[in-house]
Parts: sequence; structure tokens; C-alpha cells
Amino acid sequence: MVVLRSRVFITRQIFPEAVELISGVAEAEVWPLEEPPSPGQLREKISSIDGLLANIMDRIDGPTLQAAHRLKVVSQMGVGVDNIDVAEATRRGVLVGNTPFVLAKANYDVAKANVDVGVAAIKQQEATLELAVRNEEFTTIVSPVKGTIIDRRVNVGQTVVGSFNTPSLFLIAKDLRRMEVWASVNEADIGQLKVGMPVRF
Repeated sequence: MVVLRSRVFITRQIFPEAVELISGVAEAEVWPLEEPPSPGQLREKISSIDGLLANIMDRIDGPTLQAAHRLKVVSQMGVGVDNIDVAEATRRGVLVGNTPFVLAKANYDVAKANVDVGVAAIKQQEATLELAVRNEEFTTIVSPVKGTIIDRRVNVGQTVVGSFNTPSLFLIAKDLRRMEVWASVNEADIGQLKVGMPVRF
């Protein structure tokens, strides 16, 4: 005894796992083109099938159902059945259903992608913060020696640019007690100079 398997037509490309699951209980045919079937092509396909897995963009109206002589089940890939003439399908004894969780994987993929984008944004901000902290450390100018500033060669608020030639910001004396000063003195005043006299410069 030969048992004929039910035939199911799927109007869009879906996950191979889903096609394999349907193929386990029926003969499944998937629309091969990227463009959806036209109303005429859909009526031609629906005339010899037992089950239809349709997209929300497919119009399953009265004329389409009239061409479905063997159709027993219409399932929607999505939420809602507004594109299906439910009254006509019920009158013909065709069961109508939908798959509200068909978008769950797509929603999961979108959510996961958003999480990945968020993680990448956090890492980018952390790198920006690390760079800012490092730049802040570079703004601290430290003298190479301890001493007394005797000349300031930059103005307050002046931009200091780092380069191969290090700019001179301040003139620092390490120890004023051991300082040697070269001074220009008038010849008439030479006789008045004595050891220990205060000096201004």
C-alpha cells in the first residue's frame, strides 16, 4: 500500500532547520527566488498542495482559496492573519494559524548585536579615558633639579609645545649660596665695592 505524503509549499526562504522539520512529516517545497511569488504564481502553487506556510505579505484571499482544492492548513510566518480571508478559509474547512515566535531568533540576533555594539562602545570609551589620563600626566611639568626660580621665560596661559628642542620655561639656580654673578660696574665705583655687600640683580 502506497501512502502519499502531504505537500507543503513555503512562500519564502526560511531557516534550513525549519525546512528539515517540515520535511520530516511532509513533502516540502520552498519558493526558490528572492522575489515573492505573484498572486498568479501563488494560485498555481496552491492548487496542488495540502499545507501552505505563507508570509504576511502574501494575500490569501477568496480567489486564492478557491484555487486550493486540496488545502487543509494555512500557517502564517508572523503575528496576525490580516492577509488571510479567515472567513472563507473556515467555510472551506481550512485551518488557519500563525507563528508568533517566528521572529524570536531575529529579535535575539538584533538584541545580541546591540549588546556587542554596546560592549565595543564601552571599550572605545575606556581607551579614550586611558588616553585622556595619559595626556593629563604629560601636562605636569617637573623640574629636573631642585632650586630657586630666578627667571620665568613663559607667560601664564601660554601653550607649551613639546618638540625635539625642549623649550626653556624657567631659569633655576640650584644653590644661591654658590652662585657666581658677572656684573658690569662703572670704573668710578670700583673702589666702593667690598666683600659682603648686598647685591640686587
